[in-house]
Amino acid sequence: MRPVTESEVVWQYLRWHSEYRDSSHLPIIIAPDLNEPSQNDARWRLLARNEGHVQRVRYSFQGSPVAYQWSARRVARDGFRAVSSNYSIGSRLLSISEMAMRYVSHGDLPGFDAGFCRIVEENVRRLIDDAEAPPDFNGIILCRPHPILPAQTYRVVEGTKRAIAVQVACLRDLRVPTLHSYFGDHITS
Repeated sequence: MRPVTESEVVWQYLRWHSEYRDSSHLPIIIAPDLNEPSQNDARWRLLARNEGHVQRVRYSFQGSPVAYQWSARRVARDGFRAVSSNYSIGSRLLSISEMAMRYVSHGDLPGFDAGFCRIVEENVRRLIDDAEAPPDFNGIILCRPHPILPAQTYRVVEGTKRAIAVQVACLRDLRVPTLHSYFGDHITS
């Protein structure tokens, strides 16, 4: 386990989330100095274009947003099995495992378009093609707690389709390279 700063997590979020592709060419994304306050402020302002993304990086369910305690850790082979997604049916968040099992069993995911499923399949192919995980697979971001989940359950806040692809590969008994992800824990005082 390696402790990481919120600045590194924000950088990873901006690197891999599709909403920020228009910013992927910026020096603060391609060659970041995570110890430079002005760069960190600029990355935070980019993230803040979407308040929902800010709330995925800072715990804000009980008042003022509070930073998570972040770490980068190796993910066990089936490490996404007991993780929740951001997608829901009614008020219930779907787990990565149930989405992957449905995809493997039926080749689709109800409520998601063909493009979503195509991305999951492409991610499975990219994941198993090389000995090492593609860089974006090491940028999956998880955090806990969430008001409607058990306190110990992580939720993927960036990289859901990649996490589903990892679980699909495991269910298909394919070789999955070593992965590292970012884990945020809200520590109550």
